[in-house]
Amino acid sequence: MEEVLARQEEFGMNRELVGYLGGVMIEGGSDTTSSWLQSLVLALAAFPEAQKKAQDEIDKVVGVDRVPTPDDFPELPYIQAVIKEVHRWRPVAPLAIPHGTIDEISYQGYRIPAGSTIFVNNWGMFHDPDVYERPEDFWPDRWLLNEFGTKAGIDNSDRRNNIWFGSGRRFCPGVHLATNSLMVNTMNLVWGFNYGPEIDEKTGKPLPVDIWNYAKGILTCPEPFMITITPRSAQHAEVLQHEFQASAAAFAPFEHGLREEDREFIRAQRA
Repeated sequence: MEEVLARQEEFGMNRELVGYLGGVMIEGGSDTTSSWLQSLVLALAAFPEAQKKAQDEIDKVVGVDRVPTPDDFPELPYIQAVIKEVHRWRPVAPLAIPHGTIDEISYQGYRIPAGSTIFVNNWGMFHDPDVYERPEDFWPDRWLLNEFGTKAGIDNSDRRNNIWFGSGRRFCPGVHLATNSLMVNTMNLVWGFNYGPEIDEKTGKPLPVDIWNYAKGILTCPEPFMITITPRSAQHAEVLQHEFQASAAAFAPFEHGLREEDREFIRAQRA
């Protein structure tokens, strides 16, 4: 954005257009990634069997002496399946981005006039019980059975495994950045922490994790939820603390908008 601001006259952009560009980059990049990661954490807490399989795999490949890196990713097929399953289970854009028809078209016997607005029903496609086994469950194992996670015998000739990033001219322009971001975040979150249900203070028993309490809107994002998050071991915590301190210089310029209690926490951790 700094370069856009410096060259806005060259690009033929006024202040309003520059503002909209910056807003779209934030909404299209940070909001979607944040919503997706919240669904990931919710799924790990609600489906402990999947969490255990992911942790077992990453332990065998990475160990406990370091955090995962992108070089580890090809050796982590179950982690790859977890990422695909979050996309399917809780697609960030359940109706994708609206498309418009330029000309009148015919599709499977239906006439669609020119100028029609078309929504891609990602949610419906990804939760079709005729296509997916147990579609309401978070079950990464389905992606180890075939490339598209579908039932045996399903015709997958028209499918592609990145449809959650859109289609046509409005395919996500940040697909590579998003893919790498979700990869790194998922590996680190699975490697470093345990996720579980909140514990009832009176009974000492775990409370149910509500996987359906989601905000209404164009994005699929869970409402605030209570779970337990703990480091997997003292050694994991030590490595995480080292990584946190090592990243201070990179993140410090972007911390001006933090709440005071967050600032205080960061100061204490870096002391």
